[in-house]
Amino acid sequence: MASGETGYLADNNDDMEDFAAKTKALIDDKAMQLQMGRQARQLSEGWSWETATAKLRNIQYRTAIKLHRSRDVVTGQSNKEIESALMKHAYGYRPDLA
Repeated sequence: MASGETGYLADNNDDMEDFAAKTKALIDDKAMQLQMGRQARQLSEGWSWETATAKLRNIQYRTAIKLHRSRDVVTGQSNKEIESALMKHAYGYRPDLA
């Protein structure tokens, strides 16, 4: 959250005076309400389940594969078999079934 851009941070050590003043300022300024609302929505969409799982699939699985390649691991499976299994799960994820 960025104070003044996606919302307000208010001091809570002043009997809510800062909170009340910022709330009143926002109530009185329709343009600021719309601007903050748009920016807050944009920021929050970066934290959705869909975005989080896309990051997992597109970044973290590939990082895990690179890490695995860099290690000397004897598992009885080839690296290609392990990578294939990891990627099968990555592309098979369906957030609507979670």
